[in-house]
Amino acid sequence: MFLCCSICNFFVFFQTSQTWGPIRELHAHIAATRAIENGFTLFRCSSLGVSGVYGPFHQPFATVETLEHQSVTFTIPITEHVTTMYGTVGEWFGWICFALIAVCVCFVTFRMVFAVSKND
Repeated sequence: MFLCCSICNFFVFFQTSQTWGPIRELHAHIAATRAIENGFTLFRCSSLGVSGVYGPFHQPFATVETLEHQSVTFTIPITEHVTTMYGTVGEWFGWICFALIAVCVCFVTFRMVFAVSKND
């Protein structure tokens, strides 16, 4: 769920999850990275994992390990949306890298085919 108010310039992302065992802290850290990537406040509610509120500069406002039947109350600070490169550009860097690799593969394949046909 994503809540945004363009008039006030704040964005809050609500994420639910269910993680387990040793992966719960890693999963919470990866989820908090979304707050940095997109420049918003992230509220993560987890069953059997780590719940918390993370800011756009990776500051954990509140974190707690939650159990199956537990209620926790957080205060979610309203922070302004931060413009980030990922939020502006998105996945273009990955697609450009993919296109460059495809061009290189086509170039090498063309040279190999051309070299074989030249030898015949």
